[in-house]
Amino acid sequence: MPFKFPKKEILAFVKESYKEMYNIPGLNKFLKYLQSNSSILDLGCGGGQDSLFLAKKGHNVTGIDITAEIIKLAKKKAKHQNTNFKKSSIKTFSPKQKFDGVWFSKVFKFIPLKNQQAVVKKINSFLKPGGVLYITAVPSDKRKDYETIKRGSARKLITRKTFESLLRKNGFRIIHFKYWKNKVGMEIIAKKKKS
Repeated sequence: MPFKFPKKEILAFVKESYKEMYNIPGLNKFLKYLQSNSSILDLGCGGGQDSLFLAKKGHNVTGIDITAEIIKLAKKKAKHQNTNFKKSSIKTFSPKQKFDGVWFSKVFKFIPLKNQQAVVKKINSFLKPGGVLYITAVPSDKRKDYETIKRGSARKLITRKTFESLLRKNGFRIIHFKYWKNKVGMEIIAKKKKS
């Protein structure tokens, strides 16, 4: 389990995030690049807040997370919506379909540096040609990539150059890059190359 927080703390955070919905600006940017009624994969979906937002916009969303309690909460919150939630990891997830879009927000910072390339490659395999990826990372405050412990959880900080390179090397064309306010995060929207 990448999070070292107690389960109670994770569930409390997820419940609070239903009220706050911090990701709405990114979700709206992501949606600009998708057709109506798209199939979307929400990786590290947590309690399904973002999945539910996307489903209410008319998309069909599959959300995966490795924490069973959070998946139960997501299923409960999203009853009768265009959503499907599964307990799974990126590594073991094997969908029967390819997706129009992949939403991967605020999770990449937990992927060990040595595994990041494999994860981006795997994400590419989930998308249809021309599919859209929204992904975030924590920018390094140094001129190199490194790992640190913050609030009991290991976080990986990478440079913009590394972030963009990981995507380009694994079959993506970057169509949007942005640092968040005060450079606390960075986001990329990229398209899977068609050939």
